[in-house]
Amino acid sequence: MGLFSKQPKKPKEPDEPEELQQMPAESGVVVDLLNDAEKNVFAGYRENAAKIFAALKLKPGKNGLYSADQCQTAVTAWLEKDPRITSLELPVDEYSFAVGVSWGDFLNQQVGSVWVVLEDQYGNAYAVYKAASHGRSFPYQVAFKATSGEYGKRLIETATPTTLSVLNGGQAPTGK
Repeated sequence: MGLFSKQPKKPKEPDEPEELQQMPAESGVVVDLLNDAEKNVFAGYRENAAKIFAALKLKPGKNGLYSADQCQTAVTAWLEKDPRITSLELPVDEYSFAVGVSWGDFLNQQVGSVWVVLEDQYGNAYAVYKAASHGRSFPYQVAFKATSGEYGKRLIETATPTTLSVLNGGQAPTGK
């Protein structure tokens, strides 16, 4: 049996609220739910994440998701060139997206947001978005910045409380 032969259970996709399709975003912003092809790409990143967390001997919670602290541990392992991580031979963008998707899944579970493609004056990007508050965050970009080390070694840890508040419209998260 190899290191990755036993995979943790896959997290359930969050329910996509109907109001997301009906509620317009602010002017100049287009919000679209992920299509099937994008969901498949995300599934691949979740598989990479499972490999990363397994290499670090981190297990998902009962909900099948990894916590913000575990995502931060993965970033720290990357920055410190932990041999358990370097042996995976993942390029930084794939590593960052895997950690970013895991962190985004955690955020979604905490406040009821969902993954979307958001288009605004700056272009298109994957985001987590909560329709009721129009709160949004870009977990992949945060994870990429975190793995660069340019923004400090604890970026996900530092960003999590503020991100949860923004997604929840400035309110404390309910921790669904």
